[in-house]
Amino acid sequence: MPAATAQTLAARPALSLALSVLIALAVTWLGLVTAYYSPYPIGFYVTTFAFAAYVLANPIRSIA
Repeated sequence: MPAATAQTLAARPALSLALSVLIALAVTWLGLVTAYYSPYPIGFYVTTFAFAAYVLANPIRSIA
């Protein structure tokens, strides 16, 4: 999902790769922090946050 989100936001490959890494790190850490304070497993949060980033990136692509 981070790669698809980055590809949606950036057309250049180098920028898309860097953005993909940043999104993946942000989603992973956000999932870790959220799972620490919740009874649900980390995988649920990581996939949910990654999908939310992809869904939010699509309207941004249509605007730009």
